[in-house]
Amino acid sequence: MASDNLYKFITQTHPMYQRYEDAWRLNVKSYWGGPEYKNGHYLKRYATDSSTPSDIVRTNEMASDGTPTGRYSTTVVANSSSEAENPDYLENNFYAEKLDQVAGYPYTRLYISEYNALLFNSLPSRTLPDDSDIEKFSNNCDGEGNSLNEFWSMVDIYTTVFGVVWVSCIKYTDSEYPLWKWHSPLDVTNWSYRYNNKGELELKELVIRISDEPELQIYQHITQDVIETIYVPVSEDFDPANLPEEAVYYSETGQDDAEYYKIIQENTLGDIYVRPVYQSNKIYNGVGHTPVFDIANIQRSIYSLLGDAYSCFTYGSHPVNIIDSETADMNDGAISAEPGAVIRVNASLTGTPAYVYEFKSPSLDSITEIRE
Repeated sequence: MASDNLYKFITQTHPMYQRYEDAWRLNVKSYWGGPEYKNGHYLKRYATDSSTPSDIVRTNEMASDGTPTGRYSTTVVANSSSEAENPDYLENNFYAEKLDQVAGYPYTRLYISEYNALLFNSLPSRTLPDDSDIEKFSNNCDGEGNSLNEFWSMVDIYTTVFGVVWVSCIKYTDSEYPLWKWHSPLDVTNWSYRYNNKGELELKELVIRISDEPELQIYQHITQDVIETIYVPVSEDFDPANLPEEAVYYSETGQDDAEYYKIIQENTLGDIYVRPVYQSNKIYNGVGHTPVFDIANIQRSIYSLLGDAYSCFTYGSHPVNIIDSETADMNDGAISAEPGAVIRVNASLTGTPAYVYEFKSPSLDSITEIRE
């Protein structure tokens, strides 16, 4: 690729990447579950969720025709000492409380784990040459200590998650033998295919994002001839002294802020040995099909319903005290709803008891409908 287009190709993403990025992220977060799923913020955020602090729950009293007749507040007590000691706990809004309290059912992970267990129920057998390098490669094919079976098990899991992963075979300058790596479609940000003179579809070049930090993004640009490691600063706090000594500074004319550092090494294999591995059928080049696209949405839909149910229970099923100010003053504000509590009240006026306090709660019909 010509140098005046390199920065653009590196920093922009493929149109198919832009179309599928959100779906890929939902799929993998649905598989991981836990904090990653919670931090995906897949629950709908209502206006009241943002305006209601998590330590205060407000309820509305409604007339039979739906007209609001009163609005009341009650305090939510911290569930643990650690929450009570955390100053941020009472500063979060009700949406943050929902994210902490609503459980997600891991349908995606259950499907993927079952599928992977069936596929690897019987370990594959291989006939390999009796060679020390082959033995080293079999026991550590990716430079991270994973054997061939462990590597392909991970490929199977994540092709089921994403519909596709990219598998590379690259001989780095100082490595004893070529190493295999698998890359999620979220890391392969751009690619280009072409048909050769034989009518065969071949990969012309691709970009793999290998690091995405607040100060620096690192990419690998692979062609048949070279492997370029490109460092793109994204913050004024970036310090070039932290880069490898071999990194050379480049600045492209005609590009805004097109400054980067690059390390070039020869592609000693003489070809781009990076292939997309599809879970089933290919949709587009670099995009594959997987049932997880639908399962993750089902999981998210159930998660959203559980979030609405939590809101209904929190806002609707716990009554609040409605107390006249004079009664509250007579008891120094210490009005208890526990059995046996003694509450000082005014004497009756003209034979009619003075208004004291009562419990009020909105209708629970919405909870009944969600349960049904």
